[in-house]
Amino acid sequence: MNEIDLPCVLSIQTGINEPRYVGMRGIRQVAGIEVPTFGVSDLGIDASAVGDAGAKVKRVDYFVPALGKGAEMLEGDREEVIAKLIELMKAKGGLN
Repeated sequence: MNEIDLPCVLSIQTGINEPRYVGMRGIRQVAGIEVPTFGVSDLGIDASAVGDAGAKVKRVDYFVPALGKGAEMLEGDREEVIAKLIELMKAKGGLN
């Protein structure tokens, strides 16, 4: 998985799993537009600064976790779910 230095802030917008669809008008507007392609020499960049050679972050491994026991869906209104989550985190040692 990826490692992040702590403390960190993660922000997820609502609707993250909802695809956005382009209308027919938008598709027609961009249908004839050519997308420019630039090489390293066109941009005046050293080849060792881009791609795998210049990457500051490298993917080590991606995996799909094995299905298992222990998942629990919290139900109720927002305050109830928050209270249950805090209780569970305290019980598991996640909060002091």
